[in-house]
Amino acid sequence: MTEALTVGLKLTHDASVAATRGSTTSTIVELEKLGRRRFARAMGRADIELLLKAGGALDDTPDLLVVDGWFTDRDGYLQLPNGPRIRVAPYAPEYSPGTVVDLESELVPSDVLGRAAVSVPHVISHVYAALGSAPGPSPARDYVLVWDGGVAPALFEKTRSCLSFIDTLFPIALDVYSRTAMLMPPFGPDSMNAPSRDRLDVAGKVMAFIATAKEQGEPAAAKVADVMSAAMKSSKMAGITDSSALARRLANLHYNHRETMSPADVLAGLHFALERALRMQLDRVLPASERAGSRLSVVGGAGLNIKWNAALRRSGSFDSVWVPPFPNDSGVAFGAAVAGRAAMTGEVTTHWRVHSGPTLKKTRRLGSPASPANVAAVLADGHPVMVLDGPAEVGPRALGGRSILADPRRPEMRDRLNAIKGREPYRPIAPLCLEKHAPDYFEPGTPDPYMVFEHKLNQRGRELIPAIVHLDGTARLQTINEEQNPLIFIILTEFQSLTGVPVLCNTSANRNGRGFFDSVEKAIRWGGVPHVYSDGKLFLGRKASR
Repeated sequence: MTEALTVGLKLTHDASVAATRGSTTSTIVELEKLGRRRFARAMGRADIELLLKAGGALDDTPDLLVVDGWFTDRDGYLQLPNGPRIRVAPYAPEYSPGTVVDLESELVPSDVLGRAAVSVPHVISHVYAALGSAPGPSPARDYVLVWDGGVAPALFEKTRSCLSFIDTLFPIALDVYSRTAMLMPPFGPDSMNAPSRDRLDVAGKVMAFIATAKEQGEPAAAKVADVMSAAMKSSKMAGITDSSALARRLANLHYNHRETMSPADVLAGLHFALERALRMQLDRVLPASERAGSRLSVVGGAGLNIKWNAALRRSGSFDSVWVPPFPNDSGVAFGAAVAGRAAMTGEVTTHWRVHSGPTLKKTRRLGSPASPANVAAVLADGHPVMVLDGPAEVGPRALGGRSILADPRRPEMRDRLNAIKGREPYRPIAPLCLEKHAPDYFEPGTPDPYMVFEHKLNQRGRELIPAIVHLDGTARLQTINEEQNPLIFIILTEFQSLTGVPVLCNTSANRNGRGFFDSVEKAIRWGGVPHVYSDGKLFLGRKASR
């Protein structure tokens, strides 16, 4: 008997599709990786059809089509800019603490281009993205923290019999992180008259920018915490603080005290104040007796904050902390598919692969046959190499399938790669390290295949691989072993044999503001990196444009 085909579909920013046959996910494809801009949303019918085709849902009618929920008009419909009006579930239902979530009743009947569908609330898509991707058997206590731009940090618990909402940790949506930044240099104009708006590329930059702060940690965080507390008490919004108003109050810390509080100081204070609030409120909501044998999964935009993830893991409050490679909205099509299947069958466990994205388009260019050892030699000579290999990785991080690799021993390589990519000079370059050697350079240096936790460089690391050391001595490490990515494993091993260092610089293979390159042809036309390695061939293009 053929297993049921369940297809998840996200139409708003980070538009994507995920196809699951029974308990096995075959495809997770984001629209941006089909040649579009980063964070691309479906604009109309053509984009929906492109996504459905990528998920195999045009040639094979899904048994269940599940659409991620979003903010809607008064009648519960989402209007695409150039296309249809589609009925969807709400972004986040208003659950009371202790509510048992009846998943089947959460599904809203819908229709997508004449195909029968259902829609699941956006927050629930996040929850099931965590539950469906989490490794190993379910622990005794399985908690999921959802925190993104439109919802305050919400804690759920999954048992064998049900999903329940525990509580909201504090009434602040994550968009305050980028809204505050957008009111101050370098992210916004030096004026309090600037509109507070949430730009999707800012939060990740803020995480890097706070390393430039002079007043990190306690002093700035204490001042920010006072402003946050006052804003929450005076908020007129039901259940959540007005992010725009809070952002203006926080930015005023800089504008009213320019000599002592730089924008970086304010943002560092906000970062640490929110981190402290997370840990304190988790301890409040979950006594130690309820954390024995527990796992905490973190999803929503907060899951991309490697500093918070590392702090939660270091706290020891939970037996393990799980963050999938697609904690942000790039994973909710997968989560919607898992939630739909769970509503129909009760099954949550899903077999998936991180390299489940689109395959490369064919090229007519004639490259030169080259081995991984040849690539390692080019890298050791100081030349960056773009590696385009197999299906793209899912989520926002380049994990070896669509990566630009370079020699981390050269201090100038960080600035060189940032210039090639058109990135700000304070942005760090991530290290890619053989898993077994990670503790030799990083603390804790534990396996981190999806680049979702912060690690500190030890003395050896700071001396030998300076290109990947961030301003605060940390790095967004990716570890690799032979099973996870055989090609990158061999390149790293060969590089180590030539240099004695089992680490490479790793940044995403894309133009600024675009998704990963989907062909060798586009990468060579871009010209940012003169060496492109794909399908066992080395292609030489124009010299780097900068």
